[in-house]
Amino acid sequence: MLQKEFGLLIKAMRRETARLYGEQWTQAELARRANATPKIISNLERGTKARLEPELLLGLAGAFDLTTRERTAFFSCASGLRQSDIPRPGQPADDFIASLLDVLRQYTLPAFIVDDYDNIVAANGTIIRLFSSAQPLLEEASRLPGGYNVMRLVFSTRSPFAQSITENRERHLLQTVYFFRFVTLERRATRFYDEMMTAFFTEPEMADFRRVYLQSFGRDDDYFFEDALVALNLPDHPPLRFFSPPQQSVATPYGRLHLIAYLPADLSTHDYFTGLMHAFPAEARPLAPWPVQTELIAFEDEEDEFFDDEEDDAPAEENAPPDLAEPPAD
Repeated sequence: MLQKEFGLLIKAMRRETARLYGEQWTQAELARRANATPKIISNLERGTKARLEPELLLGLAGAFDLTTRERTAFFSCASGLRQSDIPRPGQPADDFIASLLDVLRQYTLPAFIVDDYDNIVAANGTIIRLFSSAQPLLEEASRLPGGYNVMRLVFSTRSPFAQSITENRERHLLQTVYFFRFVTLERRATRFYDEMMTAFFTEPEMADFRRVYLQSFGRDDDYFFEDALVALNLPDHPPLRFFSPPQQSVATPYGRLHLIAYLPADLSTHDYFTGLMHAFPAEARPLAPWPVQTELIAFEDEEDEFFDDEEDDAPAEENAPPDLAEPPAD
């Protein structure tokens, strides 16, 4: 991200943390938690901070309680490069989707593709049949904020997923939120993300999402693999046991795409998945529009303090740690 974009991201993350805990997170409060100074945070959020020291970035990662995966995305955002400049120039967006649909058609397992918002961009016939009872959600998805999002499929009280988990329910729900936090990190200053999360935090049917999302912070465990076996007893299907780790991620000039498949944990589940694949061969369906065209938001806070840009290179105040103090300008 460019400096201005990264500044908006910091501001959006500070605003989201305030909503998460129901507290005011001013620039001064973020500075205290990040072991920095209000001046540094102010200049950072305005995109005028000339240097992003490792100590500052680590302090911010700690203040926001970022997971290991989130930290990798966060430090990439601080690189000063546009995210669209990182991958090599590639084919048009429609060609990316066409090639990925071909991959999904050949998969012998239930599989789907999500974008940087965790929206389901496409799914193969096997997984569509597994969740046929969620068809009403798909029919109105285009009218809902985050209507195609994995969080809706997993947590909505109108979806069969969460209510059908019979083994490792809490662990599986937590790891889906960890993945959601990771893939959405660089998009948190966008209007699409803000509207989606506002809906998730206010709609009664998403109360379970809010509970697990809050529980995902302040924990010592940090799952590096989606290692929770999940057992489902879906309507019109036999009991199923599987893992659901991401299989592959690909960076495109339009954002990343992530391929996720259900890996069977026993022979009966494997045989059932294979039977569905043979019954509905070579089928894949595009779902959420991709790429999402959305704008960045410059949130305004009355509590913000502003400092002259040139002060960014002045000595830090006495209450700042020495390793964040920048040398006086010549």
